[in-house]
Amino acid sequence: MMEKVIRDFICRGNHMVIVRLEHGVHVMTYDEWKSIYGKFHPERWENLKRNRKTA
Repeated sequence: MMEKVIRDFICRGNHMVIVRLEHGVHVMTYDEWKSIYGKFHPERWENLKRNRKTA
C-alpha cells in the first residue's frame, strides 16, 4: 500500500494530517492515521512517531 503524509496541522485543537493513499487524498485526525498506519506497518510506527513534526 502506498501512503504519504503530505502535511500536518492543528485545527480547533485537533492534530490533523493530509495523507495520500493509493486511492486518493484524505484529511483525518492524527489518531485515525496512527491506527491505519500502525495496522499496515507496526514495525515502522515508532520511527514515524519519533520523527513527527510538532505544530
